[in-house]
Amino acid sequence: MTCFVAIRCQTENDSDPSCASETGCLANADCQCPTRIPPGGYAPAEIPQHDYTNYSLVHDLWRMGHELGSHSMTHKVPAESWADMPLEEYTKEMVGLRLVTEEYARIPPGQITGVRAPFLQMNGNNYTQMIRDNGFTYDASRPTRQQMDTGIWPYTYDFVYQENLFLDCPIPPCPSDAFPGIWQVPINDLNDTKGIECAMLDQCSGRPESEAEALELLGANFYRHYNGNRTPFNLFTHASWFQGDWTHNFDALQKWIDEVLTMGDVYIVPARTAVAFMKEPIDSELASVGAGPLYTCGGVIPNRDCRLGPPCDYCDPTGKGSARLPAEVIMAVCGNCPPCFPTPDDPIGMECAGENPYPRCPARD
Repeated sequence: MTCFVAIRCQTENDSDPSCASETGCLANADCQCPTRIPPGGYAPAEIPQHDYTNYSLVHDLWRMGHELGSHSMTHKVPAESWADMPLEEYTKEMVGLRLVTEEYARIPPGQITGVRAPFLQMNGNNYTQMIRDNGFTYDASRPTRQQMDTGIWPYTYDFVYQENLFLDCPIPPCPSDAFPGIWQVPINDLNDTKGIECAMLDQCSGRPESEAEALELLGANFYRHYNGNRTPFNLFTHASWFQGDWTHNFDALQKWIDEVLTMGDVYIVPARTAVAFMKEPIDSELASVGAGPLYTCGGVIPNRDCRLGPPCDYCDPTGKGSARLPAEVIMAVCGNCPPCFPTPDDPIGMECAGENPYPRCPARD
């Protein structure tokens, strides 16, 4: 047994064994080992709980307090292409989306601090170096299946972690070097209606067939965290989980949110707030009275000169389209349309650079 500051004892299985020098993290808020143990010495009960983008709607979401992250400009297929993508290309994809969002959704610099790899396909050290070199704070691409029963808390890459019985790497390659101060917000896997593990709701093979089944799925997974170590319960999905024959999932999610928010010690927060909590944890009593900006809603931010003009239309000069885009694409922006459709090589769309650029469509009669 190893005890820290006579507050919390942890067994040898509660943290990743690769993080041998845990005492080196204690005085550094930007260092955190992978662990099931809540931060701050608190007991679990004390834990408070581009393509086709309409950038004017992105602006509205940001104004309402939603966090924005970078998920690449193209999200191109196949998924395996991201596993060995060169550092320069990955940088253009992730930083490019941040630039175009800041420019055309009128988002202030410094607001987009997190990234998620397309298809959750990390890229090993290149990917993590891209995060570090370009001012991002955290990644949210790494599932954990081995720790799904209890979940693990956000952690940093201050140490070299070997894949082992504690910290798995379901979608390799994962980082093999140390990147001090870079945070990982893990995806704690879910159990679907068939009891099969899945990282995102829409990827679950056992989809709920009714609103009642969806409520049961959400509740069962949530209470595994709530009744355990209170590790963050993250819900990730795409729109397909709510569309077509699955509209009952949206109704269930709304009811479930209303239910958990009556509990008094449950908070729905963006990932960056979870990272901030790891750096400076407070207990549920302080959180309940709105101690600090993390637990106080600031209201809607005023419009930052986001004037939605006519849709921006762009055409492939060959008339054929590309493997990724049709012959004509539409984009809605705050302000004036750029001369060309933004790409990783030309994220602001001012130079019409790169392979197969799309300029504005010719005027129509």
